[in-house]
Amino acid sequence: MRALMGEAAGSALHWLVHGDALAQAVLCVAIGLVLRDLLAIRFRYGAEPLATLFPPISILKPVHGTEPQAEAAFRSWCMLEYPAGWELIFAFEDAAEPLYSLAVALASEFAGQVRCVLSGPNPDPGVNGKSHNLAAAAADALHDWLLISDSDTLADRDTLRRFAAAIDERTGAVSATPQIVFAAGLPARLEQVLVNNVLAPFEYASAQLRGAHGLWGTLMLVRRECVDAAGGFAALGRFLTEDIALERALRRQGWRCALLRRPVDVLAAPLSWAELLRHWQRWLVGLRRMKPAEYACMALILLGWLLPLAALASLPLQRDAMHERARALTVFGLAAAASPLLTGRAGIGTRARASGYVLLPLSMSALLAAYCWSLCSTTVVWRGRRLRIARDGRIVTPREQNAPQGQTLRRSP
Repeated sequence: MRALMGEAAGSALHWLVHGDALAQAVLCVAIGLVLRDLLAIRFRYGAEPLATLFPPISILKPVHGTEPQAEAAFRSWCMLEYPAGWELIFAFEDAAEPLYSLAVALASEFAGQVRCVLSGPNPDPGVNGKSHNLAAAAADALHDWLLISDSDTLADRDTLRRFAAAIDERTGAVSATPQIVFAAGLPARLEQVLVNNVLAPFEYASAQLRGAHGLWGTLMLVRRECVDAAGGFAALGRFLTEDIALERALRRQGWRCALLRRPVDVLAAPLSWAELLRHWQRWLVGLRRMKPAEYACMALILLGWLLPLAALASLPLQRDAMHERARALTVFGLAAAASPLLTGRAGIGTRARASGYVLLPLSMSALLAAYCWSLCSTTVVWRGRRLRIARDGRIVTPREQNAPQGQTLRRSP
């Protein structure tokens, strides 16, 4: 038995030293995929703390445009069970917004708990629209803990309890990863696959290894004092990715970030192909400007999916390495097929369906196109506006763009 084990170990060592490099790379990708899923599942099933303090919470929900199943999504936030005070504030730019009448009807039905505010036209072209609405909602909010909730999120009755359980005296903000539970149309389903089966497992695995470091703007609880110390939502909104700007501010202030072990359900709006690519390109440009290390990690993720394709395409071309690459591809195929089954069963991603195995390569191909676009981009399109992004991630205003070269314009705080 020992002789057989020694022979097997010797063969494995010989293959590692003298084997086909591409086959070895594909095998490493398969092992990495399995380790990622195991770490993510371990974090997801980790022990959750029990809430002992229940601070009053103001829920700020900025709304722009339309959302699928908006009534169900909005109403879910009106039915929360929480032992302390809470309020829900819908923030619109003006009363002409298509969902304003729905929010007003809910405010009438849940009077005293739900209300609407109008932020008015955004006077500062250097502040993104979401942060402009958040600033108006925060000014009207009564409590010191602010829960920022995108308009496409769904809540269950215990959502606030889970956030309360995650905070302590050192916590500045707590966020939850999105889990897209409804997506209409092929582009929206590609977004669902990317978020649920790629990004969320990596976030959970990272949190298991080194603790929660990032913030997800989809659903995030933050101390008002932290926002105020960062200059308020208007100052944070001068960045393309205001959640990363807030994360940086929290670190400077000495606070820590936390991540819920359970994702928040999201209803994805229908997208055209152009809207999908612009959305991903905007996110990647913000990542490149403000988190270059994570932007580089996205390149490694893409490389991890390109290597098996390269190995598959080379099978008939290099017959001397065909058997090694075929074995490595078999291992990778098993790992890739098991991944959505494992993470979906753990409540992290979407449980695999037959179509999902076709959509994942399509999603990664679209991500590759958006990534290549973002490599050489300094402008993005958001809410119909074309914005130029500075090296530090700030939105460059038209006045700054037209300033003479070498002249620095003073920013308002």
